Amino acid sequence: MEWLLSSCWNKHPPLGRVEHHLLPALADRYRTEQFLQAVVGRDLVEEVEDVALIVAANIIWSGVHIVRKSVLGLMDTALPLNEVAMVQKVLDNPIQKEVQYHALRTRQSGSRRFVSVHVLVPGKWTVQRGHELLERIEADIRQVLPSITVFTHLESLNDPASWDDITLDRDDHI
Repeated sequence: MEWLLSSCWNKHPPLGRVEHHLLPALADRYRTEQFLQAVVGRDLVEEVEDVALIVAANIIWSGVHIVRKSVLGLMDTALPLNEVAMVQKVLDNPIQKEVQYHALRTRQSGSRRFVSVHVLVPGKWTVQRGHELLERIEADIRQVLPSITVFTHLESLNDPASWDDITLDRDDHI
């Protein structure tokens, strides 16, 4: 690279005398313009300025993205839509056709991700059978979204109270 700079510099010396050890610097606009003219053979000042604007815009865009991601990492937000869709795909592919779910909630807080869902099974099922289903659902969700914490809540399809907790807060009317 230094050979290229030296040959360009010798063919197109800048105004005034510059010491040889300053060749790689090319700090001011005049020397940079001469270097580009010598290498490419035409005036690229306008193109260089356009490239500089593009680079500056990219730096600003990247900075905004980094700051936004950092702020969102400090806040409690829902998972991205593509990850929610992955969870829904697991839940919509039931092992048992008579199983339903509701109250699907997702959160991301810092580097931790969470899924909470209520799974409704027929009232005639045993607790053991329902628990085995929940374990399978949780494992399937962790398979598509590694390092996620999954909370499941087993409810009966036959109990009307099971449908009162779809929203985050519910009225206690026992």
